[in-house]
Amino acid sequence: QRIPWNSKKKDRELCLVKGKSENDCQNYVRVLAKTEKDELLVCGTNAYNPKCRRYSNKEVVQEYSGKGFCPYDPQHNSTSIYSDGELYSGTVADFSGVDSLIIKDHLRTQQYNLNHLNFPNFVSSIDDGNHIYFFFREEAMEFMNCGRIVYSRVGRVCKNDSGGLFKNNWSSFLKARLNCSIPGDVPFYFNEVQSTTTSFNERGLIYAVFTTPQNSVAGSAVCSFTLSDISNVFEGNFKHQDDLNSNWLPVSASKIPNPHPGTWCQVKAGNLSETALRFAKGHTLMDGAIPSSIKEEKRLPDFVKTGLGERLTVIAQDSFPLHDVLFIGTTNGRVLKIVDSEIIETLQIFDENVPVRNLIVETRKGILIAISEDEIATLPLQRCHRVSGSCEECIALRDPYCAWAFERCIDYRGFEKYNLVRHDGMCPPTTTTTTTTTTTTTTTTTTTTTTTTTTTTTTTTTTTTTTTTTTTTTTTTTLPPTTTTPCPRCECTCPPPFILTHPPATTLFTTTTSTTTTTTPTTTTTTTTTTTTTTTTTTTTTTTSTTTTSTPTPTPTSSTTKSVQPQIDHHTIESLKNCT
Repeated sequence: QRIPWNSKKKDRELCLVKGKSENDCQNYVRVLAKTEKDELLVCGTNAYNPKCRRYSNKEVVQEYSGKGFCPYDPQHNSTSIYSDGELYSGTVADFSGVDSLIIKDHLRTQQYNLNHLNFPNFVSSIDDGNHIYFFFREEAMEFMNCGRIVYSRVGRVCKNDSGGLFKNNWSSFLKARLNCSIPGDVPFYFNEVQSTTTSFNERGLIYAVFTTPQNSVAGSAVCSFTLSDISNVFEGNFKHQDDLNSNWLPVSASKIPNPHPGTWCQVKAGNLSETALRFAKGHTLMDGAIPSSIKEEKRLPDFVKTGLGERLTVIAQDSFPLHDVLFIGTTNGRVLKIVDSEIIETLQIFDENVPVRNLIVETRKGILIAISEDEIATLPLQRCHRVSGSCEECIALRDPYCAWAFERCIDYRGFEKYNLVRHDGMCPPTTTTTTTTTTTTTTTTTTTTTTTTTTTTTTTTTTTTTTTTTTTTTTTTTLPPTTTTPCPRCECTCPPPFILTHPPATTLFTTTTSTTTTTTPTTTTTTTTTTTTTTTTTTTTTTTSTTTTSTPTPTPTSSTTKSVQPQIDHHTIESLKNCT
């Protein structure tokens, strides 16, 4: 559904008077959440005058100021999350964008305290149990005496924080550095976090994209961090600076209050002493850095990309029990699909000069949503159908979505209960089946020899007319009825035996001979031999032949042969086709 919400004319005019562009003086939605009352909570920049609304069935039920929860500038990097009836935001609270804060209801970080937040660029916020985590990059206060540098951070607050003595400020806010680097004598750091996945997965992992500064050697990396490593750092030592000219050093263990500020989410605010609360207010930076989780003995990035042509911009994940599939957008409009630190597929989604701004994995629909500045594109999470030739080709895709079954490469989801060959398995050995068919033909040959001897003595002159007729008689052979038998090459049954029928009897030829006999004593001997051969079935053919010769010169014998083919009806042919 579509809900229009445009800035009022007076807000746009005031925005233009303040020197902002026509494009910026519109209403850009930067907060969108669904409340426990099934209402829609929406906050927009509203021409540099942030507003929030609650909608129910497309109707506005409440409108109020969004200052502190929504940025003024639509280009500002902000984040928000709705949890347990509260909206948590990381943004700026003023027109000029210098009052950075993390806020919930009436609680916020200390205003203009650079030790808490030093011009941060917020990346994401994540709800996990008793805590809300904020990922951002900021100028590092602990490095100020040596120069200006940006560090990546993760900040944390307790959901049950009520402020204690500091009614309007967090008492549980802590932050620590995220270390994404290639280790060595002089480590190579990817200091600027750009994007994270939206939650900790089942193994307690979160993935993030880091880059080097724009004026540095071009490089991007993906690092993962475990929830246990993050918790260990937040329950460790703190950094502290005695004065502006001093270095940042670890705090003595004897000065850390008990219970440790990193465990205060399990402690009621009323049980905390004033000394402990004042310590927490002045010590928000942890001494340790959170290391990358992969290959723990080396703490290497999961994936590294270098070169001037392209940087990584955004990341999304889909988790399997043993593998995580990472989708990573780039500045050149591409999406990289990565499994176990290797690129298994690259897709060009937008034009080469159009960066991918956001990626959303819609698991239920099986699609990936890619978003640029002006476009939205959807694509399937898997393309298993690209190969169909063999199990080996399917496994070679190295795609956890794909499995070999039913003689093709299919999407694994929906077939989890079956024992299918997947990307990390092995194809079964190839089996060659040889079928030998032996046909035995029985030939029965019947030979009939007839010898006729005729002796004739004639002393008179006689004129005789003799007519010789050869007739072919129809012979029908019917196979004996048998039971239906299975065909050797298929799982169907052969049709009942069919009947071979010769054509109707036909007179092949008729010969009429007129002979004039002269009175001459003659003795004639005539021998007639008839041979009949039948193959597979025995056919009895009766031929009647009479030859009369009255002259000394023998008459040539004529012979005619015609092939007779069995006739099979159309129904029988179709039955045989279906059985092959």
